[in-house]
Amino acid sequence: MPWFYLLIAGFLEIVRVCIMKHSSGFTRLIPLLITILIKLLKI
Repeated sequence: MPWFYLLIAGFLEIVRVCIMKHSSGFTRLIPLLITILIKLLKI
């Protein structure tokens, strides 16, 4: 089961980095909100 959590955390990190790239320096609202949501899910 711990491997499953590690796999999910790695996937969320990859998604977060890709979305941060599209946020244009956190000036676009939707990518910013998705980035914050993913960060909260990882806690």
